[in-house]
Amino acid sequence: MKWTHRYMDDLGVVETVYTGSPTATAEELQKAVSSSLAFAAENGAKLFLSDCRALAGGQSILPVYEVGEFYSNRCVSRKVREAVILPRDRLAADNLQFYETTTRNRGFNVRVFADRDSALAWLTEAPKRPD
Repeated sequence: MKWTHRYMDDLGVVETVYTGSPTATAEELQKAVSSSLAFAAENGAKLFLSDCRALAGGQSILPVYEVGEFYSNRCVSRKVREAVILPRDRLAADNLQFYETTTRNRGFNVRVFADRDSALAWLTEAPKRPD
């Protein structure tokens, strides 16, 4: 799995595009996450767009599960928002839907989307305040 980052200055969003096979160890996934977090810190960003449309295939769900634990162990801010664009590949999409569940269960604001426009609309909307 490979990735590239860019900062969308007009939106305050770090976009990471993932390509190749999502088959990765927990360490490789954590390296990708650490890279994104460091890039975001350089730009003062708390909004993440993870474009996974080019991923194909699947992997064990254990490394995916461990990413949520990694967030908790790294004390990632609960103010961070991540929108994930799902791949067309069903197995890869299933793994990312599991990722959404496991990170949300840990209190992180992560959502998956079928398309880029919906992902960006959710990501950039003002957070709702409780009444």
